[in-house]
Amino acid sequence: MHPTPSHCPVCGESLTVTRLACPACDTAIEGRFQFSRLDRLSDSSRQLLGVAAAMGQAFSFSVLQEVSEQPAAEVISSLEAWLRRGIVRERTEPDGLAAATPRYDFSHAQIRTVAYNEMNRARRRWVHRRVAEVLAPRRQCRAAATAGARVDETLPGRPGPPPLRDLGDCALFFN
Repeated sequence: MHPTPSHCPVCGESLTVTRLACPACDTAIEGRFQFSRLDRLSDSSRQLLGVAAAMGQAFSFSVLQEVSEQPAAEVISSLEAWLRRGIVRERTEPDGLAAATPRYDFSHAQIRTVAYNEMNRARRRWVHRRVAEVLAPRRQCRAAATAGARVDETLPGRPGPPPLRDLGDCALFFN
């Protein structure tokens, strides 16, 4: 089965589905049906949306890019497609030690749920591991900044990120 085209190959306008058919019993439904907001995304953009969904209702550009291991240009391209389709909204909030950072949130919890549920179990596990790897050093930095302490230890018996010698090292994680 081929992916459903969402735009006319001649003029580029959005297509409307007018007939749905069941191959098992030959039942057909005719009318005017719209594609979902996610149906019109490329496969790579849908996969990246799943990564964002695993991060929570809100996420930042820098963390999304680092977790996904995608080039910044691809992440930006997907974010622009999501914004155009009303899948996410852009927010700007102060980030503690850093200046304002681009942040986004899902326009509806159901969109996030659908994007998350489209990932298979292997991808979900990988994404959750990557989120933990990326956020662990950032959380240590925030704790150190709040307490004014040095961050150079990890919890006993648990592998941690490379030791951060001082708050200057922490600043690298916020940019």
